[in-house]
Amino acid sequence: MTAAGRPEATLRFDGGRASLPLSLQAGVALYVTPATMDRLAPGAAVTTVWIGPAEGTDRLAARRAMDRALAAYPQVKVTDTTARVESLRALLDRMMLITMALFGFSAAIVGIGMAATLMLGVSERAGEIGMLRAIGPSGRQLRGMLTLEAVLLSLAGALVGTVLGVGYGWTAARSVTSAVGTVGGPPVLPVLGVLALTVLIGLSAAVLPARRVRRMTIVAALHTT
Repeated sequence: MTAAGRPEATLRFDGGRASLPLSLQAGVALYVTPATMDRLAPGAAVTTVWIGPAEGTDRLAARRAMDRALAAYPQVKVTDTTARVESLRALLDRMMLITMALFGFSAAIVGIGMAATLMLGVSERAGEIGMLRAIGPSGRQLRGMLTLEAVLLSLAGALVGTVLGVGYGWTAARSVTSAVGTVGGPPVLPVLGVLALTVLIGLSAAVLPARRVRRMTIVAALHTT
């Protein structure tokens, strides 16, 4: 504590030490050892006890033992850190399941919409397809061209969405975790998985339009112009 009443922290390191001013943020809890707590607030009442059973220990038995030990102190709340972590993990798993379900519905809608767009494009470009068939490309080559077009179209949308999603997600993560000083890295594997799924959606959406292009004859294609 300085002469002006401002809290300070003294950091000791090789070669000396330094005093830095401290500032507290409302709503942020500080965790200290019992010895430090006795120095900061002698005689402070204990209201919460956190327990973390060791690996292999029966959590319920440890909780009952702690409840018996604190039976004379009804004002003390016992919190099991392991149970709290498991509840948070279950909540995150449910949120992830809901997110993946919504993503699956969105992917299905995108695939259907892309297939309909490609089918419409084949109908509108029938004359162009007929001219290409007359010049020399086979139906198999035109089918490959249409499939590549579908993949590139889906990847273009996925890249734009990925850049925006990662950017907004990173900003949201920093705003949530900056208070505790922990910021995770970008989700590389999920992003790669989304891009791979996008390629599969593009390939699936191009199946029916590509089959129609392959079966289209030169005379029928030129007749629709």
